[in-house]
Amino acid sequence: MQDWTKDELQLMNDHEIMLAKRRIIKKVRLLFAAFRERLHPELEGSPLLRQIAADGGKISHGENYKGLPFVILDFPAALSGEDVFTFRTMFWWGRYYSFNLLARGKYLEHVAEWIQSRQEALAQEGFYIATGNDLWENEIAGEHYQQLTQDFEIKKLIARQNFIRLNKPVSLNTSQNLFLPDALQIFHALFL
Repeated sequence: MQDWTKDELQLMNDHEIMLAKRRIIKKVRLLFAAFRERLHPELEGSPLLRQIAADGGKISHGENYKGLPFVILDFPAALSGEDVFTFRTMFWWGRYYSFNLLARGKYLEHVAEWIQSRQEALAQEGFYIATGNDLWENEIAGEHYQQLTQDFEIKKLIARQNFIRLNKPVSLNTSQNLFLPDALQIFHALFL
């Protein structure tokens, strides 16, 4: 059996790290709750989004997405078996915030047309599109995503993988004061 490394011993003896982690996760949850509240008036112009948002969405967190803690807000969201539509906001410890539009099943064609109608603007905003086989994959590195371009062929993609997912990563260095305006701007780019 291997002995503890110097770094491991130092971390084991520093209780402040775990207390700070708890405070950070709590602040992110509060930030996501404030974002959800701020989105409610934005949904008024879209009957589809209003209907999907009726359940209030969900904030969840966990300790192990690829070994790291995370917090997720799904709002508006309709997550029912094969039929998936959600605007997912994710805090991934040590990585980034990400803002995602996921669609599968009965929402797929509508969302694909929606994206195509604003594809040039979304490409300019720096969105990535999932090109892998897993709707729930969040990591933009590797073969899972590629930068969305103006001429990306969305119809070919959804014929191959039966879902669509856009992902816009944002640095964790964004202050709490700037998070809401930035998040709202991303929401507007996708939906308004």
